[in-house]
Amino acid sequence: MQKMFIDFVDESVRNRLVKAVEIARKHKTMHLFTHYDADGMASVSIIRTALQRAGIECTYQAFTTLGHREMESVRNVPAVCFIMTDMGTSFLPEMADYQCDCVVLDHHQIPDSFDLDQEGKVFVSCWLAGVSGAHDACASTMAFLFAMAMDESNFDLATVAVAGMLGDNQHRPAFSGYNKVIVDEAVSRGLIKTMDSIVPLGNVYESVMFTIDPYLDGITGVPDSVRDFLFGLGFNTTSSLKFGDSESAARLDEAIIAKLRENSVDEDVISRLVRKRYYLTDFECDAQLLSDTIDACGRTDAAATAMKVIDSRDLMAGRGAYIEFRRQLLAILFDAIEHMTPLENIRYFMYSSRGYGGLVSATLIKYWEKSDLPIIALLDAGDVYDISSRCSAEMEKRGINMGDAMKATAIANSGEGGGHSNAAGGRIPKDSLAKFLKDINWTIGMQKQ
Repeated sequence: MQKMFIDFVDESVRNRLVKAVEIARKHKTMHLFTHYDADGMASVSIIRTALQRAGIECTYQAFTTLGHREMESVRNVPAVCFIMTDMGTSFLPEMADYQCDCVVLDHHQIPDSFDLDQEGKVFVSCWLAGVSGAHDACASTMAFLFAMAMDESNFDLATVAVAGMLGDNQHRPAFSGYNKVIVDEAVSRGLIKTMDSIVPLGNVYESVMFTIDPYLDGITGVPDSVRDFLFGLGFNTTSSLKFGDSESAARLDEAIIAKLRENSVDEDVISRLVRKRYYLTDFECDAQLLSDTIDACGRTDAAATAMKVIDSRDLMAGRGAYIEFRRQLLAILFDAIEHMTPLENIRYFMYSSRGYGGLVSATLIKYWEKSDLPIIALLDAGDVYDISSRCSAEMEKRGINMGDAMKATAIANSGEGGGHSNAAGGRIPKDSLAKFLKDINWTIGMQKQ
């Protein structure tokens, strides 16, 4: 039998990938659902391209979250088959009753009683093989494996998958699991080149001005401070960090680390910053910039622009969305710092523009003032609050699991929620806010004991 790229995958997952392809090939058209972040955009693009190459036409839709409201849209979609990426695990029992065929490619934690494997329907998750969906595989990983199961010539889509992996922060401290196998092979085939640097390859001024990982308190987002910082290092607003320029990268890295230490950022966070940059030869850019661009498009209701960026291999197609999104992100971050409310076991802030809460929370957890309190972001979304939450690796070691806490407390307050141990989300009725905050504060306190 001819050797296939997906042969490295555990047999239980590999068999489901093959079944997913068989289901897809039965149809000439289908609809795709995904999450609106970088991993969602990358994963749906991979699926879309693989299907189109196989002669299957598809439409797509991105959700900010997947709750009962969104599942009504899924149930009523006028399609004989749909594929869902980066979400769906929590609704597998419901999808089992749908009349249409469906494939779910996800990487979120699986409840013990949830599965989907029947005629015309299949659930494919790395967790089925004991592979972590928080570190070793994301939705883009699973989508890429689906594409490879469909046709080995789809390996060029690995560069898009890497952008999704970076968007899901699965490169920290280094790629592992399924991700590592894909990235290593892409490097060996010349699709990716690597070099060590904190700052993304490209315009240095924009990188320091808009990049929030790392976030330099007092510099990031402040134009005059960014210029002064760069001028002191011999750079100007038009300077560019090019692939292979290790001397410039080292000079920037040293200054950034010094600033982070001045801001009392944890050494564990700093030690993870100097990392490999992944230069995508087909896009001719840093994979992080591709990830950030499609993330900005997805979070600003411009999924079609994200697809255009990927299809054209041209970041400029999404530059406007990227710059505007980053400016708004920094404004919300500064406001969160000013209005953060601490309780005994959590901190929380309110914000009013969809798509920013998780990013702001993740940034502040790492680079703002030291604390042992997770951060919860609350978006006023009409008659409900949409919730994003983050905790640090150190908090996880102390027993905190945001996915478990969010699921339990949201359900207890007539809502829904879940996610990873370090990053979770949910939705609750508006009149449940006070009780929800009390409950999750108590739940996190109990986890720490």
